Amino acid sequence: MAEFKGARWEARKVMLEREPAAVLVGGVLLVVISIALIVAMFAHTPVPEIVSSGFLLILGFFFGQNSSRGGGS
Repeated sequence: MAEFKGARWEARKVMLEREPAAVLVGGVLLVVISIALIVAMFAHTPVPEIVSSGFLLILGFFFGQNSSRGGGS
């Protein structure tokens, strides 16, 4: 059991070293906000402007990351 926990910690540590924490947190937030927007759309519930603006802001962050890494060929 301890070996499994140690291996799992090493895998997480490698992932955090490879990707910045902001990218990981932004990805999780993007998925959560996307699900909330989809549920609100089908429930006919108005979405606060701050939620939709936050979604677009995080999405723009990811597109900016892609273009700064030399996404063009």
